[in-house]
Amino acid sequence: MNHSYIRFVLLCCCLLSAGPVIAGTTCLERTISPQALYDASRLALQLRNLLDASGAQLVLVGRIGSDVSKYGIKYTHIGFILRDHPQGRWLFVHLLNHCGTDSSGIYDEGLVNFFTDDIYKPEAVVVIPSPQLQQQLKQVVLSSLADRLHQPQYSALAYPFSDSYQNSNQWVLEMIAAAQAGEGMVGNRQQAQAYLTNRGYEPGRIPIAATERVGATLFRVNVHFLDHPLTERLQGQYQVVTAESIIHYLEKTDKGVTVKEIELKH
Repeated sequence: MNHSYIRFVLLCCCLLSAGPVIAGTTCLERTISPQALYDASRLALQLRNLLDASGAQLVLVGRIGSDVSKYGIKYTHIGFILRDHPQGRWLFVHLLNHCGTDSSGIYDEGLVNFFTDDIYKPEAVVVIPSPQLQQQLKQVVLSSLADRLHQPQYSALAYPFSDSYQNSNQWVLEMIAAAQAGEGMVGNRQQAQAYLTNRGYEPGRIPIAATERVGATLFRVNVHFLDHPLTERLQGQYQVVTAESIIHYLEKTDKGVTVKEIELKH
């Protein structure tokens, strides 16, 4: 058997073991095709090589979970990766919706698992903050503040300046606000949102027609609209925290941040 293939398989096993294989959601286990697992493993290996070479202690990585390009969005979900997490090397820490329900939780998982769960296209964006912000973010991610800034009531379309609901990207953004503000300056979601407003954060905007809104309200418990201002609901233009808006915010407020995109090499 080809020795390089054996080494690849062994490395994939190591990547899978760097954190729980199941993210801890309430989903029924899904069967992953051998090709999907192979692609996820190769993309995870590319990512790990990039991370090792970067010298970073913490980065943000976004994935493409579904095709929402019609809304001007490429990366649907973003999370933190820590080089030296208490549970292993290069572990994701991110917020996950509990399989279409109206609740969420914070999970740690390995690189391969991140790309086998809810993946549409084997590509990723890697955001490397400045060294100072990396250290500040690491402290926040590993502190009790991570739980205090988490709102379990989930909405995929959560309004960025309300604490009624929260989506996965919104938790990441508010964690960034807490890290940038400094120790003791942000203790809850209202303070994080006020800080972001003062620093000029601009949310993404998603157009949703009235017919789409009715369907989402009737059939999806993880999408809510009433936390948005009436003007947005009348106009069908909804502000939301997107991965792209987080990247733009960091490019504006964190001198030294770098952004790289990776895709599966054939």
